[in-house]
Amino acid sequence: MSEWMAGLDTMEKIFLAAAVLGGALFSVRLVLMLLGGDHGDAHAGDIGGAHDFGGGHDADGAHDTDASFKLLSFQSLTAFFMMFGLVGLGLKRDAALGGFISL
Repeated sequence: MSEWMAGLDTMEKIFLAAAVLGGALFSVRLVLMLLGGDHGDAHAGDIGGAHDFGGGHDADGAHDTDASFKLLSFQSLTAFFMMFGLVGLGLKRDAALGGFISL
């Protein structure tokens, strides 16, 4: 394993770190959601609440301005870093593409 790690260049190590960290946090969050540990609170990681997909309405029936932030959640950020690392590492090592294209 250490020989394989020694064979990685700096960009590949960054991709690997993003994939491992993002994947670990994604997995923990997924397991907590499956076990009922996700209550949709804003302090639990989601900016707009996990279960409020319709957007808020004020007294006049208009949409709240923060409805666009419902897409930005802790789960989506961890999924992004996990896939960024995996795809970047795959393109760099297996497809033998350059660093710029992999990035």
